Amino acid sequence: MRSLRKMIMFFFIILLTISTAAVLAYFIFMLDSLFMGNDLSTSPPARKKIIELIAKHAPFAESLYDLGCGRGDFAIKINGELPRLKIIAIDDNRLRVAIAKFKKRLHGSRANFKKENIFDAKLEDADIVYTYLPNARMPRLEEKLLAELKSKAVVITNSTYFPLWRPIEMVYLDDDKQKSAPIFVYIKS
Repeated sequence: MRSLRKMIMFFFIILLTISTAAVLAYFIFMLDSLFMGNDLSTSPPARKKIIELIAKHAPFAESLYDLGCGRGDFAIKINGELPRLKIIAIDDNRLRVAIAKFKKRLHGSRANFKKENIFDAKLEDADIVYTYLPNARMPRLEEKLLAELKSKAVVITNSTYFPLWRPIEMVYLDDDKQKSAPIFVYIKS
């Protein structure tokens, strides 16, 4: 009887510990989103279209930089689907990068995650740059990319666009253009 009570108490403590950790993790994610802004996640259909765009515009690319990688989902999944690419994923949020590194280990990904401000990152070696950032950051990012990227580098943006740089291609995920935001493709001349 005593051992049954001990076992029940042990499982109760385990359950309480797991529940507390889950509530704490949820609370941390909520605070992160509230104070550090949205972590925009690339949808599976968008990722599939981006892979097609990479095959079309940068078939021999060796590196992809994910600027504003958030919690790393895009970088990890792209690394799994295009393992030939060296993935460098950058975000300025320490918590999001830590979560991305944890996910990287879980998935066995080779993506490299760095805690760095995207405007301080060195991008001269980038063959492809992907970003899904708020519109407010796009003008400054446009200046940086035009100044630093090598000729023929491909830039893919999800839903947001640069104010002056004209895309070479604009792809919608849905036939009804009112329902989906486009993916923009740019090539540095």
